Amino acid sequence: MHIGFREIRWDELVLFIEGISPNARRRKRFQASENKGENYAENKKITMEAWMKVASKTTTPSDLLGKALDYAYKLWPRMRNYALDGRYHLDNNDVERGQRPSVMGRKNYLFSHDDKGAEDNAIFYSLLKSCDVVQLTPLDWLTDVLGRLRDNMDEDEIMQLLPYKYKKSRE
Repeated sequence: MHIGFREIRWDELVLFIEGISPNARRRKRFQASENKGENYAENKKITMEAWMKVASKTTTPSDLLGKALDYAYKLWPRMRNYALDGRYHLDNNDVERGQRPSVMGRKNYLFSHDDKGAEDNAIFYSLLKSCDVVQLTPLDWLTDVLGRLRDNMDEDEIMQLLPYKYKKSRE
């Protein structure tokens, strides 16, 4: 028995549109179904699931296709949710992009040499992240603040240079 991929439209199964609301994303995913009947997208999922069931009977679990089908079966409930609910994203690139700085920082912490160095790194990264939170460009803030620092500054003057207070003084 030959099992072909021609009946499956992958672009309809894997529509991922960034930068729009969940409801708009869901509407976009089902946009093709307007011309083809109300349950077109649901039928495509059923077609895909039926193909996976037939294909799994023609292959062994150790074959490449068998391994791929096993992986797909494990993810199938999430794929169904992805197609039905616009809040779901097909990948987690945004989360991974958000974690990248802390992962890179974790590698850099190996070079702290001692507890004091690690504490200094934590303070530095906290200040840079605070700039992001208050929507300051960290490089601009750091360049300006380092130019203003003096050895004889009191605590109140230093507090005015922290990102939150620095931004307020600029507004």
